[in-house]
Amino acid sequence: MVLVFYGYYYIRAGIIGEKMRDFFWWTVHTRFAAVIFLSAIILLKLAPSVIITFGLVDLAGAIWTLTELKLSKKNRCINKAS
Repeated sequence: MVLVFYGYYYIRAGIIGEKMRDFFWWTVHTRFAAVIFLSAIILLKLAPSVIITFGLVDLAGAIWTLTELKLSKKNRCINKAS
């Protein structure tokens, strides 16, 4: 349920677009942190190691988001200079 709700937030933020740019930056920070927390939970033997799979998938999404944010910033700078 939580993942569905988060998905809803991302979709709505994407529809709004440029005004929600900060939101996407915040998600990059927290998604990188999630992998660290999941790793700690696994190392403390509070969860099975398969849980890291979710963190790795989310990490891939964070990297993708970060890449797109940087590319869009670069493209905005290029378009303003034109």
